[in-house]
Amino acid sequence: MNASQESTKQQLITRLLEAGHFKIGNQQLYELTVEELRQALNQTEEVRLR
Repeated sequence: MNASQESTKQQLITRLLEAGHFKIGNQQLYELTVEELRQALNQTEEVRLR
């Protein structure tokens, strides 16, 4: 993962935390959030490649 991808991931995590979606106490929600992060990163990458 390069520096800009790492930065994007941090921004996404920060946005999720601010939006209150990141509930570490609930494993199921946490896994869903990780999957959502992956999808968001993939979409970001697709936009960048166009």
